[in-house]
Amino acid sequence: MSAYPTQGTCRCSGSRNGKSAILIPLSLFEGQEKISDKYLSLFHRDISIVLSEVGVKTVDLRTHPRETGAWIYQLRDYLENKSIDVNLIGSDQPIRKISCDYLCVAGPLTTSLRDARASCDYVAVVGFV
Repeated sequence: MSAYPTQGTCRCSGSRNGKSAILIPLSLFEGQEKISDKYLSLFHRDISIVLSEVGVKTVDLRTHPRETGAWIYQLRDYLENKSIDVNLIGSDQPIRKISCDYLCVAGPLTTSLRDARASCDYVAVVGFV
């Protein structure tokens, strides 16, 4: 039987120590300068729910490796104006290497969510719809 290539690479042993944020990998609007208020509102709603359920206050927004648009800054500013603690992080490390640093990886349905789940045995993974 075959297994996902990153299966068994989890390094966190389920410990919550040092984990105080959720990770949101972003690639849905790659290359866009702005997104509509509708999508900003949906991101806010979904992120607020995840923060509440996980019990943390900080969101790390991870840019896509090929991102060239400014919409991520628009989203960051929108969330900050809604009193959410937001950090922008780069994509120099693949999701499989950083999943163990988070309590939850959440976002639009992308392969990043699959990679997060396959590389950490304990991270919660939540897909936005």
